[in-house]
Amino acid sequence: MHYSRSALAAFCAEALQAARVGREDAETVARVLTSADERGVSSHGCVRMEGYVECLLSGGIRPDAVCRFVAEGPSSALLDAGQGLGIPVSVRAAELAIEKAKQTGVGVVNVRGSHHHGACGYYSLMCARQGLLGLAMRSGSTIRLRRSALTYSGCASITGEMEESTSSTVWTNSGSLPCLFFTFSMTLAT
Repeated sequence: MHYSRSALAAFCAEALQAARVGREDAETVARVLTSADERGVSSHGCVRMEGYVECLLSGGIRPDAVCRFVAEGPSSALLDAGQGLGIPVSVRAAELAIEKAKQTGVGVVNVRGSHHHGACGYYSLMCARQGLLGLAMRSGSTIRLRRSALTYSGCASITGEMEESTSSTVWTNSGSLPCLFFTFSMTLAT
């Protein structure tokens, strides 16, 4: 079966809201998941919904978690997601890293205390669309599989993106290209 992106995003957002996630966060998660499916990264697309909803309903993810600043500097920040969904806080982290990179030339934002953040490529593409070199990664922590007593060591994912340019100065004038990096430390309830 094939569904339009808008129908699939609406379904995902409604399912998350039924699990007590706020409308804005639910729509953000739906947008990121459907984007992954459109890019062919189906392992990090809407197939994740069942697990997210199960974790939300069982208490493994806090639907009402509030992201807070732990530390912040002109070019960096550390956010704590309060054991909430990883995607909304990751979008906020990318937006903050972009803002810092535009102001200072580099933006480094780390997120801790969040659940799965989806496909890394979404966040590095956010940066590239702003004319920045974007690098997104996550730690390779031990993860408990859904409906299983088994654990596995997650791989350390990393993606990088940069807008194409017809000018070679992007590559030769390294001092003029703002860079940003952000990492995600994932914590899952067992």
